Formats: sequence, structure tokens, C-alpha cells
Amino acid sequence: MKDLRIVVAEDETLVALSIIAQLKELGYQVVGDATDGGEAVELCEALRPDLVVMDISMPRVNGIQAAEIIKEKWLIPVVIVSGYSDENLIREAAAAGVFSYLIKPVTKQNLAPAIEVALRNHAAYCEAREESSRLREQLEERKLIERAKGILMEKQHLTEAEAMKKLQKLSNARNVKLAQLAREVIAANQLLS
Repeated sequence: MKDLRIVVAEDETLVALSIIAQLKELGYQVVGDATDGGEAVELCEALRPDLVVMDISMPRVNGIQAAEIIKEKWLIPVVIVSGYSDENLIREAAAAGVFSYLIKPVTKQNLAPAIEVALRNHAAYCEAREESSRLREQLEERKLIERAKGILMEKQHLTEAEAMKKLQKLSNARNVKLAQLAREVIAANQLLS
């Protein structure tokens, strides 16, 4: 993914210039650079990059705090760059939702794999998040259908199988989803109660 749009956040000018040069040599497009986490957040809001490469230790807002905000608001993957391999920092970065962690000095040889890992982790995270959302929605729909079946069973003295068959038949006849029909049954029951 060489057309990747990247924001770099690093408070040390020489390190920032080095990272930017390496990213460009790797074929990536650097669309913005920041000197602190707050600025990185602002750039992400304005530019919506595909990835952020960010130092962990910066003034105002540190890299971990900024990564948390960026993930929460825009779900942009962040590669943290740090001079430290401290376990606590790594745990904090992971808890903040950082998708890759890179120890300085940054080289093309370790930057390229860190970006690849971040992109793959991000893709897996997005897929899992979508699946989780889909499953939650299915569970909610199932609860609605069960509730509507219960209403039909009580009001029309039907068995569970008969109530389900009636809901399915109505759903097909009206060409609406079963969950939508269940909502209507529940709403009508509340109105008549």
C-alpha cells in the first residue's frame, strides 16, 4: 500500500526529518507533521490520514494520549515510536489501541514492517469490530422476535411454534424483515395495553 497517507508526530526535529525522509524513500506520502500529540490530533481531524507514526514522549499531549483520541474519533492506526522498551509503556500503548510499537533508532528496515503490522492489526481490528456489531444487532433482533412471539402466544393463545410461523407468514406477506414486524407487534401491544 504505497499510496498510504501518513502523519508524523515527533518533537525532535532531526528525528522527525529522518522518519519523514525514510517514509518517502519507502514510497509513502507524508501529508503532515506535528511536534506534539495535540497537533497530531488536529492534523488527523483536518487531513484524515491512513496512518500516524508518532513519538510516545512529546509535550502537551503525549503519544499514548493522542493515539487514544485518534483511535476513538477516527479509527486511524497509530505506530508508536519510542526510545524505551519499558513494559509499562508498551502495556499503556496497547491499552490505548496502538497498532504497532517501534523502538528508536528508526530505520527503513524496521519502519516498513512496523507499518505493515499496524495495517494488518488495524484491518483485523476493524473486521472484528464489524463482526461484533453485526452479532450485537442479530442478538437484539432475536430478543425482539422472542418478545413478539411471547405477545402472540399470550394474546392469541398460540404455541411458540405457531407464534413464530405466524410472524414469518406476516413478514413474508408484508415483505418486511422479521425484526421490523416484531417491533410493530411490540409497539401495537404497548399501545393497546
